[in-house]
Amino acid sequence: MEYNTTRGKLIIPEYGRNVQKMVQHCLSLADREERNTCARAIIELMGQLNSKYKDSDDFEATLWSHLYIISDFQLDIDSPFELKEEEELNTKPNNIPYPKSRVKYRHYGKSMEAMIKIIAEYEEGEKKDHFVKHLAELMKRSYMTWNRDNVKDEIIFQHIKELSNNKIIVADDLRLHVKLESQPDNYKKKPSQNNNNHKRRKRK
Repeated sequence: MEYNTTRGKLIIPEYGRNVQKMVQHCLSLADREERNTCARAIIELMGQLNSKYKDSDDFEATLWSHLYIISDFQLDIDSPFELKEEEELNTKPNNIPYPKSRVKYRHYGKSMEAMIKIIAEYEEGEKKDHFVKHLAELMKRSYMTWNRDNVKDEIIFQHIKELSNNKIIVADDLRLHVKLESQPDNYKKKPSQNNNNHKRRKRK
């Protein structure tokens, strides 16, 4: 009996050992046309095993690349696609630089700070007041989503001033029209089950 521990390593396990053996057989064929015919048969089988990715645009090209990889880049065939070399396939992608800009208040996030900078450049007037009003409401909801505590409106107005580098100062008359919710609807306290049970006992 042959055990997996005595067999060679599966290069791409999802295709199984039989496909790998077929590729080894294809490598042993001396005639190029025979190798091409054998390779196309293997590709057809690999496509059936990986049918869940059939709708992707590069499905067939991926199969030919996998066939080439399984052959340890030794298979000399006429592929309908350009087969990449081992060095190219094994090249690591460039590191994505981590953003270095710091977020002063994490509960607002970078997007909120970007919005404040844009609104700060608006000319004074009704349009800017409209955006500031909605910005303050959004900031309070964001603050309470992360902190779960109530916060005075004055703190929100102060943060707007601070994050806009003093370019947005909410006037007193505008503050009177800005009604910030004291608590988001999804965090309103619901009566506990114990309280409900207590009420039922009283009714009895």
